[in-house]
Amino acid sequence: MNQNEILDLPEFNTGEQDLDPEYYLAGAGLRFVNYIIDIIGYYVVMFVIGIILALGGGAAVLEEGIATVFSLLILALYYIILESATGRTLGKLITGTRVVDAQGNPPSLGVIIGRTFSRFIPFDAFSFLGSRAVGWHDSISGTRVVMNQYFRDKMG
Repeated sequence: MNQNEILDLPEFNTGEQDLDPEYYLAGAGLRFVNYIIDIIGYYVVMFVIGIILALGGGAAVLEEGIATVFSLLILALYYIILESATGRTLGKLITGTRVVDAQGNPPSLGVIIGRTFSRFIPFDAFSFLGSRAVGWHDSISGTRVVMNQYFRDKMG
């Protein structure tokens, strides 16, 4: 099934309030590209933070065993800030996709936080590679990543 086909998602059909109960799901290929771009974006952010810490003398803090916690916090903030503010991360911006809730609306901050922390489940990054391209962090949070065409159709 290609990424531009409309997929029937009966669990997302909430009734008459939906203008279009079917969603244009982003395919596994786009989801993988999103993931790669977002990881690169995360490393760029970490590099900049590392330089700032090194220049400010704070790099020693990261050598005392909290580097993993610090890096997970930055990764969580990357997703929470971008997806709650715009519904998109750098990867989604480049690939023309966005995250929506069950009604096709921008998810709430609480939903985005749940979605983000669900990403820390081991192997979650590969869970969207199935036939429907719906990852565990999508299923758990009740969100989907859709092509922007759906968003334009719904809002237009």
